[in-house]
Amino acid sequence: MDIISVIVRAKGGILLKRLFGQKNQNIESDSYMRALREYKKLSSQDFNNVQKRLGLDGATCFSHLYFSGTSYFKRFKKELELHSMEYSLDNNDHEIIIVVPDSRLGNELQNDRLVQQIIKHSIGSGFLEVTRVDLKSISAIDGARQLAKYLKERKKRRKVILASFSHSSASVRIMLDQLESDSLSKIKGWVNIAGLIFGSPLYFCSKKRSGIFGKNVELMRSYSSEQKYFLKPLRESSVKTVHFIGTKVSSQMGIVEKRRYGFLKPWGPNDGMIAFSSYQRLKAPVVSVMGQGHFIDLDSVEITFKRSLCSIVGLVPKGAALKKWTKPLEKDQSVDKKVTAINY
Repeated sequence: MDIISVIVRAKGGILLKRLFGQKNQNIESDSYMRALREYKKLSSQDFNNVQKRLGLDGATCFSHLYFSGTSYFKRFKKELELHSMEYSLDNNDHEIIIVVPDSRLGNELQNDRLVQQIIKHSIGSGFLEVTRVDLKSISAIDGARQLAKYLKERKKRRKVILASFSHSSASVRIMLDQLESDSLSKIKGWVNIAGLIFGSPLYFCSKKRSGIFGKNVELMRSYSSEQKYFLKPLRESSVKTVHFIGTKVSSQMGIVEKRRYGFLKPWGPNDGMIAFSSYQRLKAPVVSVMGQGHFIDLDSVEITFKRSLCSIVGLVPKGAALKKWTKPLEKDQSVDKKVTAINY
């Protein structure tokens, strides 16, 4: 089920089974109903204060309602509703660049799944060129330099839509903060999928807490040294941005996921990597995908993701321009679909 339909039904009261499924339905629905009552009292509350009253699962449900009720999301939702299709020939003039974290940071299987889903949905939306850029540094700042260098040396004239997730979004955020206006003009938009754009409390680590990182302790400590950078406000540039986060309650998690979820409890509702309260600072739509964790399954929000890409390219054509809108190509029709891999 797509996220937009979930939100509409949830706010209309038909939410229990659709949001949470059968497992521990009574507990989860109770958390949601208490969060809904709290949200109706005052929608713009600090997540940590909500957690003190409702517990962590209740605060997680509240965060879902909060992000689904911001003016940025409501405007974004109306824009998506104008897109009657998830495909446009207008997208042919743009290139999707997928920014992938250094493999030493772990989670390679999840990263590869996300990359394949982004490629599939991008081509399905009419983007005929998709480039994968693998960052070769565990440092978010070094990754930002690598990405900026690649974009500067890139000779193609097509405008770019960046897609990043988890650690790589931190590098994208740093790069966008520092780019000059001339360089920014080449970037049409950015889709951030559960990115560490404000760092992560998980990396405020010490020797006592280092065991949570397993064999990657030294790498994680290196990354943690850069967390102070993310205390700075996010630069609100001219690049149109859409953020996705996954919101789960504890009973929907596995053992490892639940451990990280609990470890970040002092920072309020989270996905085991990012604290949702940091995303309250954003002046852009945040799509909360209920039932998903840090590594979101984009197939579950395929329509929303595709229309997000289309909305970044431009508003829905009107009048005669509607003739440019067409159905996706049939399987037996040939088209030059180019997917490039770049290793830095």
